[in-house]
Amino acid sequence: MRTILTCAALALALGSAPAFAQSGEITIWSWNVAASSLKATIEGFNKQFPDIKVTVQDLGNQPTYDKSIAGCAAGGEGLPDIVTIENGEAENYWSQFPDCFVDLHTLGYTAEDQAKFPDFKRTELEVEDKAYAMPWDSGPVAMYYRR
Repeated sequence: MRTILTCAALALALGSAPAFAQSGEITIWSWNVAASSLKATIEGFNKQFPDIKVTVQDLGNQPTYDKSIAGCAAGGEGLPDIVTIENGEAENYWSQFPDCFVDLHTLGYTAEDQAKFPDFKRTELEVEDKAYAMPWDSGPVAMYYRR
């Protein structure tokens, strides 16, 4: 059931609805702007999936990492369905805990979906032919010229 619910969340993030109705709960660990952004999408998500309760827990940056690492070290015990991880930290998870996260390809994340994101944002989120995460932003970037 957890895999199916995560599939539903993935489908929504990619802009396509799955061909099945589901119910249950999705828990997400995140922090700050990421957590508030995720919370802002719940209403739209629930329009497509009214019987899925989404809980975004704003734990703070370091507590999210600490709890995630502890959960992975415990074989996945106590982890949420979805966790926010910054690109720079992602490789630490994949190298230390290769079995802690699911390959998103098994949930319907296709090469077409991957192409929606810039390569530089996907590099640290994919290992060989597995995609352990998907980007949700490209980071704020600006160039200012002062005359």
